[in-house]
Amino acid sequence: MPFVLALVLVGCGGGSAENEAQLDWESGSGPAYAAYQDGYRRGAAEGCESASERIHDDDPEAYFGAVGGLCAYPPESAQEETPFSPPDDPETAGYELGLFDGCEYAYWQADEEQPGEFCPVE
Repeated sequence: MPFVLALVLVGCGGGSAENEAQLDWESGSGPAYAAYQDGYRRGAAEGCESASERIHDDDPEAYFGAVGGLCAYPPESAQEETPFSPPDDPETAGYELGLFDGCEYAYWQADEEQPGEFCPVE
């Protein structure tokens, strides 16, 4: 019986790097979370600018001045959209979500209907 107990204790030993990364992710800290947020902000700004240009090209009367104004302050990543666990490539995952969210944000600000069908702008 002491042998089994020793194995159980060894298995419960200190935190692994994977566990620490998960805890950092859940608390909104650590390098993976920072990379995700950086990618998200970059994607949101690019998505918003691309959508704003498309809105202007499609209908100059509907243009609402997003380029140089609104898109300077893209939306923040929504907590419910953040993956539960750190993605393999957090910066790319954040960028892709940000690209879509930034595009939708521009369409919503322009009072355009159903922005999702136009997002992300390629």
